[in-house]
Amino acid sequence: MLDTVPSAHRLISDHYARVAPMLVRTFAGIPFVYATFPPSQNGNAKWHGPRTHTRDGVKTVAVATRSGTHAYLELSEANLAYAVDRAHAVELHSWTPCGDSPYRARFGRILLTAEPAENAMLAEGASIVRDLLRAHGLDAIALIAGASGVALYVPFADAPPYAPMRAFLDAICLQAVAQHPQRFTTQPNTHAAGRIHLHAGSNAVGRFSALPYSVRGGAAMHVCAPVTWEELFETPIDAFTVENFPQRLDAVGDLFAQMLSPLASQTFGAAQQPTRMALPSHQKPIEHHGHVLQAALQILQDGVPRDAKQILQEAIAQKLLPPSTLSKYVYTSLLEYIVRTSGHGHRPAIVQDHDRRFRINEPPDNWPALEPPPDPPITPQTQALIDRLAQTVRGSDPAAFELAVCDAFAQLGFRTTHVGGHQNPDGYADAQLGTLGYRVMLECKTGEGDVTNPDAVEASKYREPFNAQYCALIGPGFAEDTELGSELVTHGVSAWTVDDMQRLLRVQSNPYEMLALLKPGFVADVIDTLLWNRVHGETKRLQLVCRYLQDGGWAAQVAAAKQGTPQNAPLLTIDAAMMLVDQRLADEGSDASCTREEVQLAFEYLTSPLVGAAVWSDASRDALVMVSPSNHDKA
Repeated sequence: MLDTVPSAHRLISDHYARVAPMLVRTFAGIPFVYATFPPSQNGNAKWHGPRTHTRDGVKTVAVATRSGTHAYLELSEANLAYAVDRAHAVELHSWTPCGDSPYRARFGRILLTAEPAENAMLAEGASIVRDLLRAHGLDAIALIAGASGVALYVPFADAPPYAPMRAFLDAICLQAVAQHPQRFTTQPNTHAAGRIHLHAGSNAVGRFSALPYSVRGGAAMHVCAPVTWEELFETPIDAFTVENFPQRLDAVGDLFAQMLSPLASQTFGAAQQPTRMALPSHQKPIEHHGHVLQAALQILQDGVPRDAKQILQEAIAQKLLPPSTLSKYVYTSLLEYIVRTSGHGHRPAIVQDHDRRFRINEPPDNWPALEPPPDPPITPQTQALIDRLAQTVRGSDPAAFELAVCDAFAQLGFRTTHVGGHQNPDGYADAQLGTLGYRVMLECKTGEGDVTNPDAVEASKYREPFNAQYCALIGPGFAEDTELGSELVTHGVSAWTVDDMQRLLRVQSNPYEMLALLKPGFVADVIDTLLWNRVHGETKRLQLVCRYLQDGGWAAQVAAAKQGTPQNAPLLTIDAAMMLVDQRLADEGSDASCTREEVQLAFEYLTSPLVGAAVWSDASRDALVMVSPSNHDKA
């Protein structure tokens, strides 16, 4: 055992001594990072990235990032020797920029991994991705990435910036998923036998993946080895190790450089950019509400009740309804919606109060209005999932819809597993919430309209065998059926429409937030509450309390500075803050009042080192001092 430690290091050192000239030939001057492992090569990697200090003779590359400027080792034979022989580096990684600019890409990289990693499956998958690249005027170099999968290196002679290049490769991956949903996924939390994960996320400054010829950590000490496309189908992914790689080099030489030569002139600028597939009109997400209800919902989102005439006036002003609409029609439409929805066992989104006004069916919000936060941007990956859900739910391949649902839950933060097949669940999703984690079984139904056989019993039967806490039935839609609603409650199943899933993807929900949606019943009845709480719940109240404390606290400090010495300045204690906030609420015409807990939370937030808007007046931490005026009104 004592002899294996120096033996392993000697093998790694000899390997890099031989491949260092090859790495420098292609990658000279780029920043790189390295990983070390315990002497036995078993155990977790320890990463060595930016340098806090440098030694004599060690050259670095300065890279400016959002967190500041960092010094990375510059790839050279001397630095490689230092990293391997003195720091005992095992793996070498980089984001493969140009040698003269760390912010522009010399290579883009798409990684293909699978569990279990089967050679034939990965080779076929890599060939499919290669065909998509070639359709856009590009080609790639294949590397067996040391038993972890396959890496495709895409060279660019014109050194594109990383953001558009990464978006391009992301789109290529999404095209592969759209065309072969049972073969590929871009969701790292989705697990299904026979599926390949596509990764393009390491194409960014400061992110990295293994370089060609890098050793991979582990007892076997595999090598990330370039192979020809013909060899890819014939060579096991664990074929090359530091022990047998000298024979490989004797046979083929610097294969990466040889394969790069005919691709050296291909450019990102000349590549045909992939476009997102348009969603056919018959596959648009189902609209469950009429135009009057949609207009009313938009207007009532501020939480203020209105009568039918007021709703109509604002709807016409906002061009949500035509000027010819009558207020009586608005009143009748909304009232009929409430009666019909309630009669079918669903929760209406709008209710009528005793003054015959309409409001959102949520707890009244009598706090002053805040500008609602902007909707988060929809990434191409999210849009592709939204499209896939709409397409596959009405398609002829149930498994494709099951995989789309698993990928959607994975995008929302779950670890998902597709099972499928006869007498099996379609899949399950695990909430990765530590001690708050839970499992939900997934039962998927396809169809052109509402689910024709929404069997709550079938959706619930795998709960106990799979140790799940929740069961979800997902389909295109569900009829307004009181009997189904009763069965969902009886068997503990939540019914999800594709529209529900798409809404959650658009707003970037998460497993903790979605826990409230897994209660038995129709998700469509409660999903609005989730969105309402984002705008009108605790977060809004805390924002207003903080704003009022900053405004009032600073104004009091300014007044005190004019009138006397600091020793006579009033203290902004919890009680004083509560009175300040309540007075501000009254001044703005609100009959709301704050709670002691809300003010305590505001104190903790404002004094957090990450916020720095206020400090404690002394060690007792009983009162605040504002350090600057509020800037909430500034552009």
